[in-house]
Amino acid sequence: MAKIRNIRKLESIAVKIRDLAIAKAPKDTGNLKKRIREANTPAKTKMIKQLKDFSIILTLDYAPVGAEYGQWFNDPPSVQSKRRAKLKKTAQRKGNWNYAVDAINDEDLNDAFEEYLAEIGDYYIQEIDYQFNSIK
Repeated sequence: MAKIRNIRKLESIAVKIRDLAIAKAPKDTGNLKKRIREANTPAKTKMIKQLKDFSIILTLDYAPVGAEYGQWFNDPPSVQSKRRAKLKKTAQRKGNWNYAVDAINDEDLNDAFEEYLAEIGDYYIQEIDYQFNSIK
């Protein structure tokens, strides 16, 4: 299988996703931010995966070991209770409800992906042009 082109750029995008999730995570949740940082380090974890069809998957663990309660602030189950309703209302007011989704949908992140894809496209166009010219 071919290696991922420009892995350093892709790792910087993964770090940007992690940092955005940390910035958007609730502040009053104990060690959630620390655990997200530890669980989402591209060099140490499998945050970047390449499949056999050459597609690339970036993963973000928003409820890592030791801070599983992160799932309650992002994509919580539909169980309704007074406590959950109060938690959701407080988190929405502070702007950190669905923090992982907000991090992934950030405009700066979209720009970084566009730049990465443009670089990869340019590389392959140059490679095809070189191969085509070497045939002549």
